[in-house]
Amino acid sequence: MNNSTAKAKPKMTVKNGVVYGNALSAQEKKRIVMQKKKDRKAKKVRKSAQQTIPYVEMCRDGICKVNSRLYTKSIAFEDINYQLAQNEDKTAIFENWCDFLNYFDSSIFVQLSFINQKASLNEFRKRINIPAQEDAFNDIRSEYSGMLQNQLTKGNNG
Repeated sequence: MNNSTAKAKPKMTVKNGVVYGNALSAQEKKRIVMQKKKDRKAKKVRKSAQQTIPYVEMCRDGICKVNSRLYTKSIAFEDINYQLAQNEDKTAIFENWCDFLNYFDSSIFVQLSFINQKASLNEFRKRINIPAQEDAFNDIRSEYSGMLQNQLTKGNNG
């Protein structure tokens, strides 16, 4: 057998009589250090919000397909005061809510999350303010804005 075909034995590291495994050559150590540097640089690349949210598909109607069995949708809605509603409106709201909940049978997993946020009164005032325009309806706008401001102070948001 000549030396070119014989396999070289891997070097073993021995400390205090204990064999720790294969010793790396200087070239192998350098390659590992360089790979670690590359990995660190790759980790520092910032991701966008879309890249951090795991999803399969985002549909045009706002439904998000998370995986083959899970879909999600977020809906924003304005605040209403159920206590101030008329009895017919309360009944209609309750019946529609029941219909919605009964739409899903026991084989369908549904999770509803409600996030209530305290809103600023000044923000509401800005939203319901109707600015004057260059026409003959400024008196009506002013009266309507005043009525909305009055309702806001009373807590009537219907």
